[in-house]
Amino acid sequence: MFKIIDNLNPEYIGVAFDLKAPTFRHQMYSEYKGTRKGMPDELAVQMPIIKDVLRAMNIKIIEKEGYEADDILGTLAKMARKERV
Repeated sequence: MFKIIDNLNPEYIGVAFDLKAPTFRHQMYSEYKGTRKGMPDELAVQMPIIKDVLRAMNIKIIEKEGYEADDILGTLAKMARKERV
């Protein structure tokens, strides 16, 4: 991440995270990700630390119940594109 920040020198930066809550896709299809394993414990215990580091770096954390991080990033990209057009 530091290399990307150094190389691109972004004006804004944010990191999107999934929350444990079911998404709209789970409501539409009960078997959505039904066979997927959960996050490994050794990664899950690091999440609060990762978020603390991001906050200390003044990097925006974006998360919303009912939406996956991919959905959030896609929405932000679409909004940014509209701003540029």
